[in-house]
Amino acid sequence: MIIGITGYSGVLGNQLLKKLSNYRSLKIIIFKGNILEKKKVTKWVLKNKLDIIIHLAAVVAIKKFNSSNIYSSNVNFLGTKNIVD
Repeated sequence: MIIGITGYSGVLGNQLLKKLSNYRSLKIIIFKGNILEKKKVTKWVLKNKLDIIIHLAAVVAIKKFNSSNIYSSNVNFLGTKNIVD
């Protein structure tokens, strides 16, 4: 099974990678680009023929979200939309 993960550098993504690395039957492919770059997201999904996508990329820290709410909203909404599309 091929699993794609976004947000691998965050707290949840990092912990998930550690847990999933114990399962040799899984192939884990992480997205290392900007989730707002739709073409890169689409290329990553299609190139890797992912069975499952675990989307964890987001701006979650309230202080960071409030200081740049337009960017944060874009990452959280448009980034998710890019994965779904």
